[in-house]
Amino acid sequence: MDTSGVLPFVLPYKLNERQKQAVNAPFDVPLIISAGPGSGKTLTLVCRTVNMIVSGVDPGSILVISFTRKAAQEMRERVEKISTLSNFKSNNWAGVTIVTFHRFCLGVLRAFTCYLDEEIREFQVYSRSEQDKTLRNCFALWGSKDRTMDGSSDGYEVPSTEPELKKLVRQYQALIGKVKANGWSADMLKNPFDRFIFKKYHKLMHEAGCIDFSDFITETVKLFREFPEILEKYQRRYKYILVDEFQDTSVSQWNIVQLLLGKSGRVTVVGDVDQSIYSFRGTTLADLALFNGLFDTHDQMAKCTVSLNQNYRSTKSIIKSASQLIMNNVERPLKENLWTENEDGCPPIVISSRMSPQEITAVLDTMEEKKKSPWFTIL
Repeated sequence: MDTSGVLPFVLPYKLNERQKQAVNAPFDVPLIISAGPGSGKTLTLVCRTVNMIVSGVDPGSILVISFTRKAAQEMRERVEKISTLSNFKSNNWAGVTIVTFHRFCLGVLRAFTCYLDEEIREFQVYSRSEQDKTLRNCFALWGSKDRTMDGSSDGYEVPSTEPELKKLVRQYQALIGKVKANGWSADMLKNPFDRFIFKKYHKLMHEAGCIDFSDFITETVKLFREFPEILEKYQRRYKYILVDEFQDTSVSQWNIVQLLLGKSGRVTVVGDVDQSIYSFRGTTLADLALFNGLFDTHDQMAKCTVSLNQNYRSTKSIIKSASQLIMNNVERPLKENLWTENEDGCPPIVISSRMSPQEITAVLDTMEEKKKSPWFTIL
């Protein structure tokens, strides 16, 4: 099927041929958009959403999931802008749901609190400081009779100095997040101290009538699996799902998407394995094999793949340097290299420092030297 050609709506920007292919690809089969940095992936995702509406898809049946609130807001604004230019107000573009995973799941939990465990039916969300306090309580309880809840008496000495305690708190905040992101249970943790802290933290938090940020996802997965009638309600509503920044989607987040889809293949995922930055939360290159294996188990279901590899943001020298660097990643799957029509530009400056204070000083000195350049900016 030829998926290129004229778009059925007005755009204030020009799409390249690959972007048009992604926008016009069939809506009823899985679409994987492998989008390199600066390749216009957000614009492409927005235009695909608008194309669905123009083509007669009910806006209320479209769920677009972004990774950050800022990105979700940007997509909402772009959909509104294109919709206004194209003058299809009767299609009610505002019916499209554009949210983050956490916002979507929080809405589900708030709507069905009576189905949650009794102690968290009127839940409050744990703050970072409350997490800190609870973890310190867990550390203090280690070595007491509460240790028997884990069935182990193997020792672990909790540090006594404040700097070491702060470090341990950060370590276990990360561990708890990673366990939940992967959908693991506490019993899958081999270390007795890890198991004790995770179970005790969870117990104390729920006894206080609270859940943490990661629970938004895990409690929604639990709700969908234990109460099929709730899942079916959302499956009936959302017939088309689009996921941005797929490379940073955790196992638990992907479970949400799979549950919502059921046997349907109406899903679009956009991402780039080279931009995965959340391995500490449970995203790994192994998980990203989903890019190539997505819906392979669905009989008779073809899937489309479009690669966006033209960069509009950077100079040729930056693209070349970045490509040479990322090629050293041996776990990286094969993919098309980025290219750009932009000018060559100045070669990147490489700063090598043994200590972070030296690195900071070198960066500040370079900024001072280059600040009069028209290309100078701070991100």
